[in-house]
Amino acid sequence: MLQTYFPDPEKMKKAKKDNPYADIINWFGNGNSLNLLDDITDDEYKKALNEVPGLKEVVKFFHKDISENQQLLYMEFVLHGLAEFSLVSKGYLEKGYEFKDMFNSLFSSEFADDEGEDDFNDKY
Repeated sequence: MLQTYFPDPEKMKKAKKDNPYADIINWFGNGNSLNLLDDITDDEYKKALNEVPGLKEVVKFFHKDISENQQLLYMEFVLHGLAEFSLVSKGYLEKGYEFKDMFNSLFSSEFADDEGEDDFNDKY
């Protein structure tokens, strides 16, 4: 669905051209995360999305004549799309979403919380 409105992230990874998503992905890769909660104010929502380098620029480049509200919607849409292509991680919070680096979230899992972990440790 993302590629209907923006360049296909898979093709951008393979292309020799600049990847328009690079700044966004790198920001998350540097340990940053973004929580978009359902109950934040419009100003907080705008501020949160604008913290992600390159996100607003991608939207403005590919959609020049849209309102500020549409721009914010597209900015969030880009994040959801990048998560669908496994370029960033999207987690579900009780009242919203969390976006962060895909690989950091894989390697920072708390394996001790897994069921059966104590049984394994007791045997070995």
